[in-house]
Amino acid sequence: MTEKNGNREAIFKAAALMAKYEQEITLQEVINGNQGAMDALSGLVNSPIPGDKVSFRKFLPNGSFGNANDRVSYALDHLFPLWQRELSNNPNRIMSLIDDLIGKGQQ
Repeated sequence: MTEKNGNREAIFKAAALMAKYEQEITLQEVINGNQGAMDALSGLVNSPIPGDKVSFRKFLPNGSFGNANDRVSYALDHLFPLWQRELSNNPNRIMSLIDDLIGKGQQ
């Protein structure tokens, strides 16, 4: 494993830990009081990854967006591997997407 790949692996592990915490702790407090609305969102959440056609409902047919474990599963078991694969196969595209996101956030 090169240092660059080791850093990438460490970054994805840290991102996974943060995503899990965000879903289970930070967001769940808000979601608990709005379970009906979150259940309705389950069928409306599409993948944030360009070109990915696997929605939350398609990935977890019986899942609920109001359930932290379901959101974590969608993120870590579906979305993260796609980002990792795309980063390995096309790092310039991913860096461009990240730059675009950062730029939009600073407007």
